Amino acid sequence: MEFKDKLCYLMDITNMSNKALANELNVDASLISLFRTGRRKLPRNKNSVNNLSAVFAKHCLSDYQIQALVDMIGRSKIPPESMDGMAEMIADWLMDKPMGVDEFLRGMEQIVATEDEDAELLLAASNRYWSDGALERGSSSNENLIPIFYGDEQKKVSFRHFVESIAALKEPTTIYFMLEGGLDWFFQNYNETSQGVGFVNQALQRGHRIIQIFPPTYNLDDVTDVMSRWLPRYLTGQVESYYYPRMRDHLLQRTLMVCPGVAALSSVSVGAEGQSEYTLFSKNEKFIEATLTEFKEIMKVCRPAMEVFEDARDYDRMLMDYYRMEDDHYQCSWGLSPNTMPPEVVDLLMKESKIQTSAANFSAIKESYQALIRNLEHGWDYYDMIMLEEPENILKGRLNILGTPTEGYAIPLYTPKVYVKHLENIFQLIRRYPNYHPVIQSGEMPRNILIAGDHYAAVTGITHPVKVLRTTQPQVVHVFQEGYLRQAERLGVDGVYRERYLRRIRSLIIRLEAEWPK
Repeated sequence: MEFKDKLCYLMDITNMSNKALANELNVDASLISLFRTGRRKLPRNKNSVNNLSAVFAKHCLSDYQIQALVDMIGRSKIPPESMDGMAEMIADWLMDKPMGVDEFLRGMEQIVATEDEDAELLLAASNRYWSDGALERGSSSNENLIPIFYGDEQKKVSFRHFVESIAALKEPTTIYFMLEGGLDWFFQNYNETSQGVGFVNQALQRGHRIIQIFPPTYNLDDVTDVMSRWLPRYLTGQVESYYYPRMRDHLLQRTLMVCPGVAALSSVSVGAEGQSEYTLFSKNEKFIEATLTEFKEIMKVCRPAMEVFEDARDYDRMLMDYYRMEDDHYQCSWGLSPNTMPPEVVDLLMKESKIQTSAANFSAIKESYQALIRNLEHGWDYYDMIMLEEPENILKGRLNILGTPTEGYAIPLYTPKVYVKHLENIFQLIRRYPNYHPVIQSGEMPRNILIAGDHYAAVTGITHPVKVLRTTQPQVVHVFQEGYLRQAERLGVDGVYRERYLRRIRSLIIRLEAEWPK
């Protein structure tokens, strides 16, 4: 669709006239007419696009409007959680930015769920769910009964009862989820979706742990939906996720929710998008035990979907496992990738570094470089997304070898000479190996991302101590890989870009050599 078509669609679903939109934007109505007829194109000024998107987000409030818009955009059926999210989604659509996987990767820039500021935001957003008082009471207070809820609408009622039971708890516990069946019953209403997400956020804030069995996924959009919603929760370390590794026939899909000693919910749907004909919910002790037993039996044949590592030794082992893999590699580093530093530069770093660190760390860097060369010489593709640091930070000696400012941790710092030698080696890798694909990113890196083929992906947080999320689930790895490649294509990879990157690197080397202290 062209911009004019998108604008007309947005004005139609929000019932806005040329004059009304012009008043909102403080422009002449004739400009809106020019936009709608195609005689004026999308403004190049990003602020103008953001203002336009904010207007439509403000007037797109009903469930019908929201669902119609996300269907037209081609985004997941899960709408954004706030008006700002809606405005951003509209802006991306108007500017033809790729959605789905890219949205998921961009969202990683905000994923630091353990930091105080983000925790406060999550708490504020989720408190709305617990304070709205909208939970429907059951028809009977007898906890030995096992009432039946018919259809998807009543299934939502049973879910509210489940949430209400957990909300009353004074101490944190473990909650078990298996959401195999189609989730239309949960995501078809914008407000209920936001409340459901709020429930998860608040449960984690209150110290509850969640064990989740990942639903079988059959297409990239479904995986992206789940990942974009759950990745921040995985990084809290309070969520364990598992997946069933074999293909299923879509005949029967289970929904199980269990809070031991509190309540349980169980339902079955037929077919991937089938409606649940009935749902069982009860606080009956035997029913809860039986449902939990069923969940754990299913979990025995599942594999971990996500693993979180916080111990530095686990991180080092994971990193070396990644470097040794004989496969295509896709990596995104905060600065220059450590495994592109050759042994002679490592020796120079050891000599000039003023921070004492373990000799094993230097040895690991050398081994990772040798693994890189082996992979390149065996013909594996190696995509390396890096960020060139500002010259003044390098000249002041404030940059550590991972590309982030040091905060007193035992990480060796670059000297200008070591940084230049590292750059010179990357320059030679580009010249020598056509299967080494550099991508130079400007601005902030979202995370340190490591991907090997279609079977391994890891995301490293930026907090101390380092927190790493690793997955080997093929569908999820594919999300990372697709998102990485789309981002690389936007920035530019291979062809004329190789020469441009060579010129940028050479220019930075010349400047540093001219300015570093003699």
